[in-house]
Amino acid sequence: MAADRLDLVHSLFSILNDSKRDHPDFILARYFLENYSKLGELNIYDVADRCFVSRSSVRRFCQRLGYDNFKDLKEEFKRFNYQYHYFLQFAMKPDFESWMQNELEAMVREFECLSVKENIARIADKIYESSKIIFLSSYSTLMEVTEFQRPMVLSGKLIRILSERKVHDEFITDMQQNDLLVTVSASGNFAASVHEIIKTTKANKLLITTSRSPEIMENYDEVFYLGSKDYTHVKSVCGKYGLMYFFDLLYSTYIQKYGIKV
Repeated sequence: MAADRLDLVHSLFSILNDSKRDHPDFILARYFLENYSKLGELNIYDVADRCFVSRSSVRRFCQRLGYDNFKDLKEEFKRFNYQYHYFLQFAMKPDFESWMQNELEAMVREFECLSVKENIARIADKIYESSKIIFLSSYSTLMEVTEFQRPMVLSGKLIRILSERKVHDEFITDMQQNDLLVTVSASGNFAASVHEIIKTTKANKLLITTSRSPEIMENYDEVFYLGSKDYTHVKSVCGKYGLMYFFDLLYSTYIQKYGIKV
């Protein structure tokens, strides 16, 4: 899996949210999102005609998203259908409300049984002791990581976040043994996509996940599991809400142990 595949839709939504309505980027982003399920059937002539832009505008737009041409972008959408199933299997549970409540209760109980306090205290210590700290995050976990990043500045810790397309960065390969690299990958998809780049760094490496796939663990010094079950490639309550819970606990632990620097 390409490291940038998971954030294609996120990139399109960012353009949709940030561009003026009459800008070609806005028009193309909206068209791609509205025709998400059938984009693989279209050609560049269809897109140009229906969006009232030139074919060169379509090509430039694709290049800004990180693809050489429209054909490459279209192929990416063809492979992207698994994301439908990823979200649908989560939302289509029978009696969703009761299922969700039971899963949340089980998640809290598991956190109590998995030595979470001890593990989180060790992670807080690693953050405190590290010279440089980088978190790798997919767009689906970016909000939780960012919410942790911001208040840590008050404790004198500057955390850099690299997400999806920015993963292949010299900051990773330049990291040393007294640095900390944390990969946040709820279902393991993102961890699999950054598998090779993780090998290039000398930093202390930590993975936070619900996946128990042996392939994604081998490059890490330590793996922190958000639950006892294996949710590889599965959207789960433990992966979604467990991350929020984890980062709230981590910040509380850090701030109580090491305080605020003013």
